[in-house]
Amino acid sequence: MFEIKCNDIRNMYAQKYRDIAEREISAIAQLAKSENNRLTTEFKIITDKVTEKPTSIDHLDEIREFIAKQGSEIKKLQGQIAECMEIYTILDGFAFQLTKYEQDSKWELKGAPQRLSKIIEEQSQVLEKQKDIMTKDMEREQEEFEDGIEGILGTVNDFHTKNELKRYAEHAADAENYMNKIIQLKAQAS
Repeated sequence: MFEIKCNDIRNMYAQKYRDIAEREISAIAQLAKSENNRLTTEFKIITDKVTEKPTSIDHLDEIREFIAKQGSEIKKLQGQIAECMEIYTILDGFAFQLTKYEQDSKWELKGAPQRLSKIIEEQSQVLEKQKDIMTKDMEREQEEFEDGIEGILGTVNDFHTKNELKRYAEHAADAENYMNKIIQLKAQAS
């Protein structure tokens, strides 16, 4: 008679199984973390663009157009967030312990679409007010420009009356002054 002990072989295969399972769970956790980081970065990029301070009326219009396109982008990102949350659900099934930072990051990502929607709504109102202010500023600048043009035109039209040769230096200085004003108005117009 003889006796075969398989305990060592069984323990070895059990340990290999545990190692493989731990590596798989770690790979799933890494996938969740990288997806979370990628999606968080996309939301940050969108938020930065939405909250950008416009420098001109054209820039303001670009931001408003960008905001108008974000509804479909948010829906697309919500689908990707749902897929990421499914990965976290798999990890929960294995009782994988996330760090506090990873747990916070998970819930931050979950609420990112709602926060972005709120930011977009608030920023739309701010941009509307800024548009009104910029429009009024442009109208005021246009009036100042037109007043400057009219003043210079009146002066230029009066040049033909300046025909005293004794005061030629004074007339030349006036002409140079008005030329500088014309150059300034031209620069302001462009």
